[in-house]
Amino acid sequence: MYASPLSIMVRNHSRRVSSTLALSFLNVCFLMNRDW
Repeated sequence: MYASPLSIMVRNHSRRVSSTLALSFLNVCFLMNRDW
């Protein structure tokens, strides 16, 4: 019973981190392309 909510929290956290990393990567690429 303890592992189920914990795994759900970890899964949501990993998804949120991956989405924020993807957004930051897109922002960096956009800034680099704009500077060129």
